[in-house]
Amino acid sequence: MASITVGFIGTGAMGEHMCRHIAQSNSYSVLAYDLNEVPLERLKEYGVSKASSCQELAENSDVTILSLPGGPEVKAICDKVLFPAARNDWIVIDMSTTPVKLTREIASQFDKLGTKFLDAPVARTQQAAIDGNLSIMVGAIQVR
Repeated sequence: MASITVGFIGTGAMGEHMCRHIAQSNSYSVLAYDLNEVPLERLKEYGVSKASSCQELAENSDVTILSLPGGPEVKAICDKVLFPAARNDWIVIDMSTTPVKLTREIASQFDKLGTKFLDAPVARTQQAAIDGNLSIMVGAIQVR
């Protein structure tokens, strides 16, 4: 089986712990990027590699997960980095709290570009993220 690389953009209050659980629980290579270097340093202990940019992460991951503060940040990353990097063998998962209208626009654009996109916002608290007990609702146009 080929090795899968999971990229994680946004290692804040929730994202750091979700990224850690992916690194600990699975046999995936994990690459992360955040403007704040502190959580990235902590994640090194779990085998998470630091990407030098969102573009490097997008180009080198099979699955890219977003855990960002909200819609404006998700839109900016998609417009500047993810849409230009779109490819057929790639999956993008947005775990941010993104407005429905924007999520539909992003999903439609990724669909046109041939990239699989899943909307997967998380519910519960930071402690639930630490413990690995988040509730995650997942939606997609169609995953082939």
